Amino acid sequence: MIGVDDLAIYLLSAMNTFYPQSNHAFMEKPKVTQERYEEFAKDIAKVVLDPRVKPLFAGEDGPIKTGLLLIAIARYESSFRNDVMTCTKLGDKGWSFGPFQAQGYAETVCQGNFQAAWVAIEMIHESFKICHKLPMSYHLAEYTDGNNWDSPRAFKRSSDRMDTAIHYFTSHKVISKSN
Repeated sequence: MIGVDDLAIYLLSAMNTFYPQSNHAFMEKPKVTQERYEEFAKDIAKVVLDPRVKPLFAGEDGPIKTGLLLIAIARYESSFRNDVMTCTKLGDKGWSFGPFQAQGYAETVCQGNFQAAWVAIEMIHESFKICHKLPMSYHLAEYTDGNNWDSPRAFKRSSDRMDTAIHYFTSHKVISKSN
């Protein structure tokens, strides 16, 4: 079983692959960006390794894949921007909040990364349930597009996020100090 620190390093690497820290250089100092990325990766690792959290994927790698999917979603939804992740800047005309752009859960999501991740995981489980008959790449369609989940736009947005996570997992070995 992978530990929090090892998983955080793996997720941080994914974050930098999906949306490099240098992309934020025009708006903040690199140290500020680095600290936010490291904190977010560690927070996500803690959440997905929490025994109370039901992973989105089965098997021993389920928590790792769950963390990676959260990172991929946050990349597309917030680009890891501080103003979006802290709910200073809202999306969808003021209806979406936090790193995963959850709708309808502002009071919880805006409390921090832990709460935002817990809400996102629950929403993703619901989307997986609704879209279970579709190919795996489309399982996020309800998450990305709500009631309009059965549309080419939703399938594209879902597959962008799912395929980013899946490709990273299949291309990058998880290295754990305990291995």
